[in-house]
Amino acid sequence: MALVLADRVKETTTTTGTGTVTLLGASAGYQSFSAVGNANTTYYTIAGQTTSEWEVGIGTYTSSGTTLSRTTVLSSSNGGSLVTFSVGTKDVFVTYPSGRSVNVDAANTVVSVPQLSATSITNTGLTSGRVVFSTTGGLETDSANLTFSGSALAVTGTLSATGAVTFTGTTATLSGTGLGASNNILSVGNSTDSDAQLRLRPNSAERSWSIGASTLVASTLTITPSTTNGGSTFTTPVISISSTGLAVTGTLSATGTLSGGTSGTGYSFSGSAPATSLTLDSSGQLGIGEATPTQKVHAKTASTTYYLAETTGTSASAGFRMKAGASADYTLFTTQGVNQFAIYDNAAGSQRVTLDSSGNLGLGVTPSAWDASVYKALQISTNSSIASFTNGETRYSSNCFYNSSVWKYITSSQFASAYTQGAGAHTWYSAPSGTAGNAITFTQAMTLDASGNLGVGATSGFNALSGTETTVYIKNSGINVASLYLEGARKVAIFTGGAGQLAFYDITGAKELGQFDSSGNLLVGQTSTGLRNSNSLSLEPSASGAAFINHVNGSSSGNGYIFFGYNGSAIGSITQSGTTAVLYNTTSDYRLKTVTGVVTGQGARIDALKPIDYEWKEGSTSARGFLAHEFQEVYASSVSGTKDALDADGKPLYQSMQAATSEVIADLVAEIQSLRARVAQLESKP
Repeated sequence: MALVLADRVKETTTTTGTGTVTLLGASAGYQSFSAVGNANTTYYTIAGQTTSEWEVGIGTYTSSGTTLSRTTVLSSSNGGSLVTFSVGTKDVFVTYPSGRSVNVDAANTVVSVPQLSATSITNTGLTSGRVVFSTTGGLETDSANLTFSGSALAVTGTLSATGAVTFTGTTATLSGTGLGASNNILSVGNSTDSDAQLRLRPNSAERSWSIGASTLVASTLTITPSTTNGGSTFTTPVISISSTGLAVTGTLSATGTLSGGTSGTGYSFSGSAPATSLTLDSSGQLGIGEATPTQKVHAKTASTTYYLAETTGTSASAGFRMKAGASADYTLFTTQGVNQFAIYDNAAGSQRVTLDSSGNLGLGVTPSAWDASVYKALQISTNSSIASFTNGETRYSSNCFYNSSVWKYITSSQFASAYTQGAGAHTWYSAPSGTAGNAITFTQAMTLDASGNLGVGATSGFNALSGTETTVYIKNSGINVASLYLEGARKVAIFTGGAGQLAFYDITGAKELGQFDSSGNLLVGQTSTGLRNSNSLSLEPSASGAAFINHVNGSSSGNGYIFFGYNGSAIGSITQSGTTAVLYNTTSDYRLKTVTGVVTGQGARIDALKPIDYEWKEGSTSARGFLAHEFQEVYASSVSGTKDALDADGKPLYQSMQAATSEVIADLVAEIQSLRARVAQLESKP
């Protein structure tokens, strides 16, 4: 929002009281307040044409409603306060208040400025030895915390420097009181420098070095060379020291021999237990807790829980542990005697994967006693499994396992089921609940044989789709009709007919519900395309690309063709109007509205419209109307889209508009009523 002044701005108003005034348009020979601009402020004068009421102030112009709010009163006929304007016409115009003006004479010399106020300058006396400085208000003062003796500058508190601090001379020192072995002698810091706090520069021909607690690596002391000789840019530390240790970027070189390293023997590092913690022998084999490693990596601890190398003993284990944080801690191990391979979740205290001695795999469970001579199984959790039969058959099962030539329950009081595929056939089995470990008697519930025939409740002797108690079947009657019958509370059928249609038929009600005809048209409630004397719908993309919605003869006016809804409520519809027309409806119930007054400002909005003659670029058809973005500036709710909008591929997103919306009609009616009233008034005059 800006303060804007414009020449020859004058309108009138009939607003009464102390509130915002509604402007009625530019006076003859003047321009309107739109020259100030929407939401901008300006100096205004409101003066009654037939009264002595007047007011000068600062107001805010709003183009919507063409109003001027009286934000600040500078002077008025009411003693500088808001004037309660009475009935009658008032002039409203832009002014330049004398109390806010700056004037220059013919020589461009300022001769009048608004009154300024200033703070008086006082000096209570300065103390010898103290350094004089200006306060934030511009007054001179001094302080006992900053003194100069003629040879030394003394500061009590913290000395901060912006830029470089240079110490010269071979004996330059930093000193302070109370400095001891446990105190900081030199503290260097810069909250805005992301490189370092202490820099060493031998000369311009060599690289500079940065040493400090740098934001280059958080919470870390770094040593960083400059990127060029004599440069001041520092990017990559070569040494970083943190609470967890020392990190070196590049090669770490050591001069001398590592402890215990001799020719032909290798290196070892001693620990408290066992005696040799780490050994690298002359053959390049690494021992961890092992003085004489036999493998490239040979790890051993005092316990026999986890090993990377083989161990001995009747209950010894060999394993490899991987840990990444407290929650990601797993061990891969095998145990002698048990003869299994497992993955153990140390954080959860649970064995996640077990591969038993028979080659069966359990996920989250130790595999049941599967007969290894017949099956290899993957058991998931307690009851689910996938097994491979020796004849090539694969079985997916629930609550069952194969042992001693029979299927047995895994868990009591639960149903068992299985699905088998093999030799090109698929078979489904089911069984009632039983007792864990007992044999299962399965029922063959459904079979899909290798020829593609499906039997429900039948194990053989079926073709197409059939069963002993058939509720679904596909039939070919020899007349090019294939059907799918569904039987529940009602009997329905889906069939392909001799005319190439896909139809939906209500067998119980003996009527066709709908169909896709051979041309791809969707017909609902009718069997042929086009307009019909029935309550029906057809979508016909094959020919006209049209949709037909029909009402049967005798349907009442007001019956709906299409309804539109939002959030469960109706917002519009297309309904029947008599026998020859339709109505396009938008929800307009009085219960959805709060009336705030009669329409005003319609003349200005109608005048703002720009009707044009034009030709469509495609087809060169002549027409008249409006440009959508210009119409949107006056009636925003009647236009959708944004001027010059593009989609993600850079293609135009065109605006659309409806010039006959309720807001446009309301303005037209209000203006016609106003014109009729004025014409009637003129006609009544002699």
